[in-house]
Amino acid sequence: MAGCARRSSPPARKRRRLFEDATPLRLDGSEFFRGLQDARHNFCDVSVRGADDPTQSESQWIPCHRIVLMAHSLWFRRMLLAPMKEAKQDTIQLHNVPHDILQQLVDYMYSCEISVDASNALLLLQAADMLELGQIVETCQTFLREHIDVTNCLTIYRGAQQLSCADLTKECHDFLLEHFPSFCHSMEFLELDAVEISKLIASDELNVEKEEQVVAAVVRWLDHSFEERQSHAAELAGLIRLDLLAANHASLPDTPAGNHFQQAILSISAPHSTSTLRSSYGREPVIISLRCSTQGFGNRRRLVAVLHCLAPLTSNNWSLPCEPPQSRWHGFPVYVVKNGRLLVYVLTEAGSDECRHLHVYDATANQWTDLAVLPVRDHMKHIASPVVVRDQVYVVTADRVYAYEEGFSR
Repeated sequence: MAGCARRSSPPARKRRRLFEDATPLRLDGSEFFRGLQDARHNFCDVSVRGADDPTQSESQWIPCHRIVLMAHSLWFRRMLLAPMKEAKQDTIQLHNVPHDILQQLVDYMYSCEISVDASNALLLLQAADMLELGQIVETCQTFLREHIDVTNCLTIYRGAQQLSCADLTKECHDFLLEHFPSFCHSMEFLELDAVEISKLIASDELNVEKEEQVVAAVVRWLDHSFEERQSHAAELAGLIRLDLLAANHASLPDTPAGNHFQQAILSISAPHSTSTLRSSYGREPVIISLRCSTQGFGNRRRLVAVLHCLAPLTSNNWSLPCEPPQSRWHGFPVYVVKNGRLLVYVLTEAGSDECRHLHVYDATANQWTDLAVLPVRDHMKHIASPVVVRDQVYVVTADRVYAYEEGFSR
């Protein structure tokens, strides 16, 4: 309309999104579980019971809620949601779970709290593994790892094997190997079956100072139930590192088991020419003596070497026959233990080239390796000798020191 001023629109007000400044509500877990506990005995729609204890009266049914069981346990979730008769029943009995253990697990579902101790840890682990309660499984395994000792390790080992808990099984087996000197004197050692004791004494990681300790342990195991176990003597004798026994090792006890095992050892007509060293043999200083001699005549003449080892702290000694390269020795042999493998370094003069070669003998594999040729002048070769310092190999001559790392460097 002419003459009328156009009314301007008020400035647009900035709209705020709904909940833009809202503070998120965080529920207190403890409040939630307290409320769940208060409602636990109201509106229950299922009752569960574990295996009955024959020494006690019939176990009472545990009232609970399907939704709570399914929220915690995948096993219950599959059962109660599947078209199975149990899904429609008001009672469920678990014959593979002790009733008191089931009571603790149901209490945990309503409170998120559980007490794990030495008396129930393995039983809780077995039940939680079946019911697929992941947090309980992890908690129990952690507790068992931290409380393994000589008296319970075999029980935990067998339980972990049954449940296919690979990490826990390995930790228990490693514990038995490391603590074998004390374990072999325990009552639990006598409970081993033939497969379990064979697996232990066959291991390179068995912690013993002398091979005679293994022999004594086997005889003790056989003697515990000789009539039932004597058939395993020959198999166990084959696992003894016979060439690591001292030449003058003491005779076995004059018992049926001792005499029978002595005959089993003597019946092994052709023991291995050299045995794999147990890793514990490298935990103490060892004096090495490498003695060489020739055998045969003419074209059949060959060089034979025997590696003599002496551990002065324990008086442990053993000999390892080895097949050296066709050469002469110079200097003194030196040794180092790497990852349980005894390595002996020697300088040799190989064939007609009149050069000094650094050879290494791996006692575990009974194998010689020609590592490198020593780069020294002719008149210095006869006074060269290998040295090992902190696992580093050097060759010392009259006026130089050479470090070996895939070759020599000054």
